[in-house]
Amino acid sequence: MHLTLTIAICLLASVVQGAVTITGSTSSVRVSAVNSSYAQLDIQGLTSEWVAFGIGSSMSSGDIIVAWASGGTVVVSRRSSTGRFLPAYLATQNLQVVTSSVSGTNFIVTVQRPLASLQAQEKTLVNGTQSYIYATGNTPATTTASASIPQHSVTGRNVLQIDLFPDGSAIPVSVDNSSLDYDALIKAHGCLMFIAWAVWCPLMIVIARNFKPFLGIWWFRLHSIIAIVVVIFVFAAFALGHYANTVSTSAKSAHAVIGIIVLVACGLQFILGVMINALFNPQRSKIPWHDILHHWLGRLTCLLALVNIWLGLVLYSNSSSLNVGFYIAYGIWLGLVVLAIILIQVKHPVAHHLEGKIG
Repeated sequence: MHLTLTIAICLLASVVQGAVTITGSTSSVRVSAVNSSYAQLDIQGLTSEWVAFGIGSSMSSGDIIVAWASGGTVVVSRRSSTGRFLPAYLATQNLQVVTSSVSGTNFIVTVQRPLASLQAQEKTLVNGTQSYIYATGNTPATTTASASIPQHSVTGRNVLQIDLFPDGSAIPVSVDNSSLDYDALIKAHGCLMFIAWAVWCPLMIVIARNFKPFLGIWWFRLHSIIAIVVVIFVFAAFALGHYANTVSTSAKSAHAVIGIIVLVACGLQFILGVMINALFNPQRSKIPWHDILHHWLGRLTCLLALVNIWLGLVLYSNSSSLNVGFYIAYGIWLGLVVLAIILIQVKHPVAHHLEGKIG
């Protein structure tokens, strides 16, 4: 699919005689007031794409109109969106098609909708600045208005803050592409999580588990420094992921839920490590319970995080093109990490701080 919104394209809203035209690289939506009760939307796009425009600050709560061409006709529907789910077709379609046509690889349709909201899922078109959402995706091969539509990509969407019914002369308004922010934020989120959990965390574990006799006091210093770096990376990555979904859509997925569990466990593990250091007794004859808890909580949290990175790749690929090479590279890396841990364990078995062994 040729995306409507690309890195080189910033949506441009041009104000002309009380109407606003929102233009992307392959589609546009012109909105104007017909009278005090109705608004008119002129939607143009490629026959290979669906085009959607509606009211809302994100896909978590939107009142949208979707249009696409199929079988030589233009299909239009009014839907309600609730996040990363297929926008629901409204049982009562307060929407009227005025004209429509398909010519070559392009389509155009003119529709009218009430300015007011007439049912619970609808939103009112108001005078003044309001939040709007705009998206494109691959055309479904159907003429059924209530049919499922393919999900848009991470760069095939936008959130706008604009006045659709301005007064005065023509004023061009540049609108930032929040989709680009989303993509960059998600990539940064993924990179930080990978470095934290697939690089630093395994290293931190083997240092504490296998290299005490060789590093002396430096095992603890290195373990602590890496732990601090991991915590910083994890919380920074979580903040990026959370903010990315505030400028785009709200994610309600296994990846998000597991991510919160990992975040909480990471914080608890760090606090537990500080507590263990404060309670450390060099004369101890056995491993205390809080050390055992620290060992296993760390291992399980790392394992859960590594699984969640895979789920993150899957989630990202649901709305964007992701080369299969990323999955292969991640799998190979995990295989190398596991192999290294096994070899280290064989050559340098686990060592604990016990009286008479490692002081």
